[in-house]
Amino acid sequence: MGSMRSRRPSLATLLAALALFVSLGGTAFAAGHYLISSTSQIKPRVLRQLHGATGASGATGAQGPAGTPGAAGSQGPAGPTGPEGPQGPPGTPATTLWATVSSTGTLTASSGVTGIVSGYPDAARVMVTFDRNVTGCAPVATLATSAFGAGETGQISVSAPGDREADALEVFTFNASGSSEFRSFSLAVFC
Repeated sequence: MGSMRSRRPSLATLLAALALFVSLGGTAFAAGHYLISSTSQIKPRVLRQLHGATGASGATGAQGPAGTPGAAGSQGPAGPTGPEGPQGPPGTPATTLWATVSSTGTLTASSGVTGIVSGYPDAARVMVTFDRNVTGCAPVATLATSAFGAGETGQISVSAPGDREADALEVFTFNASGSSEFRSFSLAVFC
């Protein structure tokens, strides 16, 4: 058997292999370098050509269902101010029950008062009786400013409505130190 001798490639074969290697490597380099991964890499002019012209609009769709009854819509603008209405009848006074009592326990002016009792020996106390039940009313008593003792400081308190009588209130007056002493006062009852 004869021996086989290894043959050396010819120069042409080597050059062909080298050209093939360079061309494949260059293509791989170009593919990695010039790969487009986003539309921002393409010029807008070229993109417009790729998209083409805008097509015709489609037909209008069917109308949706109506809202639920009673549902609030958006608020509209305020309307114009209407004309002024007629004046109503006069209202009833806030209170028709009041009394002004002097520091001597005398009734000097009143409305709705049927009687007054003062001169209790145990305290500077005045009971004012009205022409109606005052148990559900709110009394307000203040020291008067236009009679004897008005310039002196003092204190005043009024009983709860209906404490003794359903139609009466008791008013107690004191001097500045808190001792029982007659002072002139005003009493109003709000019902």
